[in-house]
Amino acid sequence: MSLILPVNIKKYEHGEMLYKPMYEELEKRVKEPEKGAAKQNLPELYNLKGFLGSIIKNSPDFIVVLNPDGKTILMNATMLNFLDYNMDEVRGKDYLSSFVPAADQEIVSKILKQLIKSKGPTLSSSRVVAKDGRKLLLEWHGRQMFKDNGELDYIWCLGIGITMRKKKEQELVKSEEKLNAIIRTVPDIIYRLDTRGRITFISDSVKQYGYQPEDLLGKYLLDIIHPDDKEKAALKINERRTGQRSTKSYEVRLLRQNQGTSSFEYFLIAAEGLYTSEKPDSSTFIGTQGIAKDISDRKRAEAERLHREKLQGVIEMAGAVCHKLNQPLMTISGYSELISMGISENDPLTGKLVKIIEQIDKLGKITQKLMKITRYETKDYLDGKIIDIDKATE
Repeated sequence: MSLILPVNIKKYEHGEMLYKPMYEELEKRVKEPEKGAAKQNLPELYNLKGFLGSIIKNSPDFIVVLNPDGKTILMNATMLNFLDYNMDEVRGKDYLSSFVPAADQEIVSKILKQLIKSKGPTLSSSRVVAKDGRKLLLEWHGRQMFKDNGELDYIWCLGIGITMRKKKEQELVKSEEKLNAIIRTVPDIIYRLDTRGRITFISDSVKQYGYQPEDLLGKYLLDIIHPDDKEKAALKINERRTGQRSTKSYEVRLLRQNQGTSSFEYFLIAAEGLYTSEKPDSSTFIGTQGIAKDISDRKRAEAERLHREKLQGVIEMAGAVCHKLNQPLMTISGYSELISMGISENDPLTGKLVKIIEQIDKLGKITQKLMKITRYETKDYLDGKIIDIDKATE
């Protein structure tokens, strides 16, 4: 008589079982039959119409029972359905060589030997192979069953499908690898902080500023902020707000390490708080994540543009001043020459005229310098600054 009664087999989806049976209760019922019942052998237990038989027959997980020699005593319907065998075909077959792929046989052999020699349960992962070559990865829970005299009676194994779980784990690893590859190509510094503002993650982009990511882990991000910016930057960098209220474009200077010397670069910070729940509150706050974008080139370009604009303004002003000064200077110089021609060398006015002509020459040289300004240079003067004509024309 077949050991498998006709049952409504529950299919599994993509190799993943729909639920896990109560294995401990099942084991208890096998080892301790109901009070008043005569001791029965395993095939009879399998055909029971009660709780135990129902679990075995309807379990969506794989159940296989082996004798101490590794020969198959029984398989439940779910396992037979996948393998595409009936009970008569598997009974008495060597489990290892008949239903385990060659690549997994060494591992499974060690587990079976462990079950035979010891009295403890085992947990392992291996595949089974169907009649048509299909394979399925399972998580196997093994348990020994003993006779009253302590002799090993049979080995009970429960297989839980983990193919989909493994696939999802592999997909997660691939997804993380892709994400890390993207992060490595982003020139901006991506960081995460704990609740106290200490770095828990920082991208490799920080290397271009003289830091190694692993050296910064556990340190405060504020430690690499310019001293003059720390006080204001503290709340922006260790941001707790989310959404529209979070930090979007906060300008700050980060220190750059250059072979023992320090300089700084300008960055724009965008940051928001991280929470374990959709409703942020202090009890669910777990830290801050943010991006620091280097804007140093833009700042330098802006400074150069402002410099050019200022220089252009100075040149235009100098040109206008020279144009206005030249005409009166030529007039003064001309009249001074006429007066000097009408008086003798002994005239008291001669010395004064010489002084006037000397100052006119100096003014002429100043206007010539103004026309040659090529740089925007200033110097302190009283409470402000004025154009340094000498440096601006060098």
